[in-house]
Amino acid sequence: MSKYLAFNLGFRKILIIFYFGGCFIFFAFFYKYHLYFIEQMQLFRLSWDYIAGYFHKPASFSCLMGDFLTQFYFLKAGGAVIITGCLLLLWYLIDRVVSSLFSWRYSYLLSLLATALVTSLHFNIVYPLAATISLVIALAVFRFYTSLTGLTNRIIGGVILVPILYLATGFAIYLFLLVVLLYELKIKQIKGWLEWAYSFILILIVLIIPASMRTHYYLTARQACLYPVTELTKPIPNFVLESLFSLDCEWYFNHPEKTIEFARKAPIKSRYVIYYYNLASAAINKLPENLLSFNQMGLYGMFIPFNDETNFISLLVGNEVYYFIGDVNASQYYVLMANTFSPKCESTRMIRRMVETNIINGEYAAAEKYLKMLNQTMFYRRWAHKMEQYLYNNELCNKTPWIASKRAQMPVVDHIKSNPNDFINSLYYLLDDHPDNQAALDYLLNICLLYKDIDSFYKALTTYRYHYTDIYLPKLYQEALIVYFELHKDDKNFKNFRFSDEVVQQSILFKEKYHQSHGDIGALIQDFGGIYLFYLNFGVLPK
Repeated sequence: MSKYLAFNLGFRKILIIFYFGGCFIFFAFFYKYHLYFIEQMQLFRLSWDYIAGYFHKPASFSCLMGDFLTQFYFLKAGGAVIITGCLLLLWYLIDRVVSSLFSWRYSYLLSLLATALVTSLHFNIVYPLAATISLVIALAVFRFYTSLTGLTNRIIGGVILVPILYLATGFAIYLFLLVVLLYELKIKQIKGWLEWAYSFILILIVLIIPASMRTHYYLTARQACLYPVTELTKPIPNFVLESLFSLDCEWYFNHPEKTIEFARKAPIKSRYVIYYYNLASAAINKLPENLLSFNQMGLYGMFIPFNDETNFISLLVGNEVYYFIGDVNASQYYVLMANTFSPKCESTRMIRRMVETNIINGEYAAAEKYLKMLNQTMFYRRWAHKMEQYLYNNELCNKTPWIASKRAQMPVVDHIKSNPNDFINSLYYLLDDHPDNQAALDYLLNICLLYKDIDSFYKALTTYRYHYTDIYLPKLYQEALIVYFELHKDDKNFKNFRFSDEVVQQSILFKEKYHQSHGDIGALIQDFGGIYLFYLNFGVLPK
């Protein structure tokens, strides 16, 4: 018997170590970008007025603790440590409660299954850490409840603890009610009509408290019952979204080469993957070089459209290209809208972008307001101090490359856009004011080529000066120019461009093999699949 118990205890330890070790590894290495993104979507400030705001909603204590701990997702593997630690504590409390209620030697398996269910909820970005903390607190309070001696003390304690627990943990009162009823049913100290009366009173309080408090907290009936869980989520990992977050975060961390690498490895080449691939390629001056190595989507692979179905993630992502090409006001508009529709309506990432755009625009008072918010955080305080030197200091701003370069691209003339998705005219407006805006010109030229509009490509290329330092234009542009001059043989500008021998020879070979194979795509794709002539003949126009 002793050997059996020792084996069972050893197996239990091994199982627990493997499970929670697996949790840490999963969140630290396979789901880390979800956690980085969650951290960016909140702004936890160490100020009394901000902390007091937590008491304007139920689950005040668990939300306060959850958001405080969530800011540590900023650290490498910080989120994995915190989530694994909370889940381990939850498992321990569930195990103690289940063992006391059922006295079953395999209770730890039931506890592990319950913990696994909660673990799966963390796969979604809208599930807050506060919800898990609420469950932990509810079970800890139950342990306190069972320690109360005397029937009267326990009855009074139960009646008092339920409303307090709702204020502190929200929806976890349902778990507390369940385990209290099961506990009293097991020990059978409350008998007869008193048992029914006590159970009825507890159930009544649990039903009445959320319903009566919802108007005070300005919540719907559903929100009042589920808070701090604001949305029911699918308990399955979303690796497609993790792939998007990996691109977004690496771009945010200023790693364009890594962004390109991740885009190439992405399991699904969605428009967001294409968008970041193009954006990162443009950042290292390789947009024309990399353009045809991806299945492009035209405008919607270059910009994120704004419409009724656009969510806050799309808005946040969409601001990046506008900021990159110098349309700072459009970037600011996207960020403001993203902040408005985000779950907490405050985000460190969005606030940082608001600081940057307002400093660029010379709106120092607005930038100062946002910097005061960031100065109250743990991990962005140093960044805020660094940015304060630019406030009301135009001389320093004009000497700082990232500010001066954006200011040099600011519109001179106020242009009225027909709609937020007027991408082409937005590029023309930028270039009309500043023909040296290389990023905007690259985007315009590549869009023209994707839609096989050779004439517009040539007009933009010759109207706005191209500023690559090499003596040759990018290979893609040379290939497109050869097509243009073959269609317009009377154009005398041919002599103003230089064409590499490689491009000329490849164009000649393509034409020869095209005629020999009678336009057989299979005979051409291996040798010429990456050149513009192939795309011009076989590429499908984006919608």
